[in-house]
Amino acid sequence: MSPNTQGKTRLESWKEIAAWFRRGERTVMRWETERGLPVRRMPGLDKSRVYAEIADLEAWRRGSAAALSEPATAPGAAGDTALANPPAPRRTWAPWWVAAGAAGVLAAIALIANAPAFTGAPKPPSLAAQRLYVAGMDDWAARTPAGLNRAVGEFGAAIARDPDYAEAYTGLANSYNLLREYTLMPSSQAFPLARTAALHALALNDRLASAHAALAFANFYGFWDAASARREFARAIALDPTSETSHHWFATFLMTQGDNAGALRQIDIARALDPASPAIAADRAVILYAAGRKTEALADIKVVEAAHPDFLSPHNYLANFALIDGDDEGYARESQIAAGLTDDPLRVALASAAREGLKAGGRRAMLQAILAEQTRQLQSGGASAYDVARTRAMLGDAAGAKTFLRLSLDRREAEITIVGVDKAFDPLRGDPEFQHLARWIRPG
Repeated sequence: MSPNTQGKTRLESWKEIAAWFRRGERTVMRWETERGLPVRRMPGLDKSRVYAEIADLEAWRRGSAAALSEPATAPGAAGDTALANPPAPRRTWAPWWVAAGAAGVLAAIALIANAPAFTGAPKPPSLAAQRLYVAGMDDWAARTPAGLNRAVGEFGAAIARDPDYAEAYTGLANSYNLLREYTLMPSSQAFPLARTAALHALALNDRLASAHAALAFANFYGFWDAASARREFARAIALDPTSETSHHWFATFLMTQGDNAGALRQIDIARALDPASPAIAADRAVILYAAGRKTEALADIKVVEAAHPDFLSPHNYLANFALIDGDDEGYARESQIAAGLTDDPLRVALASAAREGLKAGGRRAMLQAILAEQTRQLQSGGASAYDVARTRAMLGDAAGAKTFLRLSLDRREAEITIVGVDKAFDPLRGDPEFQHLARWIRPG
């Protein structure tokens, strides 16, 4: 008898996942490997034990109509069991850009779900679609909230004109990859959409390097699949060695894996291909910092900040450098600037708490004020457990830091992908439990 999934937010086994889709277990297992079904595994458990968030499955289903067009297995067929009476689709939380009326984003999602299956060699897109794609790439490259939302609409409009336009699907994937960083879109929504769009691009053109890079980015930061990400980055670079984005994103991935030498080689290739990119220059400074070259990193990131004062990344990076290095005034200043650029009330509240705490009692009071605000936001659903963990680590609370890292793992937070190189956790490096947690993200 099929398990009852009505009212659940999480499915705890392959059997429940199969029941939710009205498919057999072998079918949904195949979807995980072939079509990126967002199935999860907890660290330290038997890898055959899986679970899935229903919200993730719904996002995947909306973007994978072709996968769900497979007929359900007939009752009694060998290998798969047909499941009657599938659960009714559940209403999911409406993200901020729905409430804001971003019709271009919604249209783009619908376009992925309804796109026809690929049936032949790629055909040149129309001139009108190409113009929309170029406009989308310009807006995407700007890396601003407004620009990224415009890019989604422009890529969606290009797809509406040419449903076989693989590059436009890749642009859509890359927009989602960044929206969760530069806007309020949650990672749990952005990365499944990014992966679905990238997979559709590859179904249209498997030799499209940018689609492989987009898929690598989503697979690692959204689904913690380091092995798949490494393969996809390698494939992207082999197909197009001149892609600055592939080298750039491979560099930051290698940094998370502790390979700073490889990361610097890749980021230098990216910078040579696109010397004017502030994003590449900013991320190169982060890699230098991770490699222990702090003086050079600070000098470089300040150059980027001066040249692009409205670019969010340099302020974020400088705030983090300052916090780690004990420059509390610098942290308060840069975090306040970053909060203003995002127009995010949660970030504004954190920056204000830091400033007030610093005035009241110096560094420790500042960290305690940050922790209190992060804890409040976490309880109301607006902050990450990872951020609480790193603040506790800086306060010397090793047990509390590990508790919230475990919660971050359970919540599948994208931020935890940097735990292996995050200097806030340096005091815990020798702790066996911390090492186990880090290996789940960066296999040793």
